Amino acid sequence: MSRRIGQRGLSGETVGSRSDEFEQLRKVSGLADHDGAAGDRPKPAVPRVFLALPAPNPLVIWEQDDRGLVTLIYRKNFGRFERWLHAKIGGPEDVKRPLDRMGSRMWLLMDGEHTILDICRIMDIEFKEEMAPVLKKVRMFLEQLLILNLVILNPPEDEPGHGTPGDGT
Repeated sequence: MSRRIGQRGLSGETVGSRSDEFEQLRKVSGLADHDGAAGDRPKPAVPRVFLALPAPNPLVIWEQDDRGLVTLIYRKNFGRFERWLHAKIGGPEDVKRPLDRMGSRMWLLMDGEHTILDICRIMDIEFKEEMAPVLKKVRMFLEQLLILNLVILNPPEDEPGHGTPGDGT
């Protein structure tokens, strides 16, 4: 049975629509096309996690082909049995993980210069409905990369109240 956009899913959330959380994020971040009269109201603070700067783990090697698709190359994390089995039968010690078009674009944006909010904004603009719900898809991709230790999250450099000691902040 296929679902149509606008149908309610098991969680009660409308399938194919943007969640309230993302709509709020869109308004706060400037992703929304227009806010109407919302310009008169103060903007709520952006959750701190969206200001983090994801960057590739320096131990990860990656290649980009002529179509712009990225392949990540990293060491396998063998358990005890897997090390023993690998010693007996051999095989590659590295994993080659090719990324699709959207994954490749997100990887290239995770350069330590773009915040998670920036990445969401860019992915939403470039991929539109194909990437919807963008917040959920970026979060899932980033979580997977963090679990595999392929990226690191850096705090924003100019975050208010987190300056260097002695600078008065």
